[in-house]
Amino acid sequence: MKKGVTPLLWTLVVIDVVLTLVNAVFPNNIPILILILMPLAFALFHGAQRYKWSGIITFLVMCLVVSNVLENTSILTGFPFGHYYYTSGLGPKLFLVPLVIGPAYFGTGYLAWVLSTVLIGDVRPKASAFMTFAVPFMASFMMVAWDLGMDPSSSNSLPSTCVCARRAVMGRSRRCPGPTMLRPS
Repeated sequence: MKKGVTPLLWTLVVIDVVLTLVNAVFPNNIPILILILMPLAFALFHGAQRYKWSGIITFLVMCLVVSNVLENTSILTGFPFGHYYYTSGLGPKLFLVPLVIGPAYFGTGYLAWVLSTVLIGDVRPKASAFMTFAVPFMASFMMVAWDLGMDPSSSNSLPSTCVCARRAVMGRSRRCPGPTMLRPS
């Protein structure tokens, strides 16, 4: 890594840990955008070092497009994530999905990818079939674990920032304010 980048990355990690701990002790006191910016910045700087700017920007664009398409599809049809909607508490939206969702997927997805390469090994052009399959497979499980942890707390938090589901989340039904046609039944 280039001189000066490693201290920046460690600074971002420490700030993110502190913000996460403060948010756990004092829920909803730190704006969601700040909580998303730390992993986003880390992913951009670390990814630029590891995969060059062209590689990490490609990954960013893919995450933003795929996450928005899948989230909008799920909101409209229930597939693949089930029926839910976002309240206005997360800010402006691109169609039905708040703009902060894509960067959150990007930051967490990149961290899941990097952790998978640490646990299994790096995927390179001449990597084995095992590596080519195992690293994204492991990263996808990490993303699912993150999502399973986030959804219940998000859907049962303050109404201004909740993700509202039509079905019970972790055994608890939640009615959130929102458009009548999307209101949970």
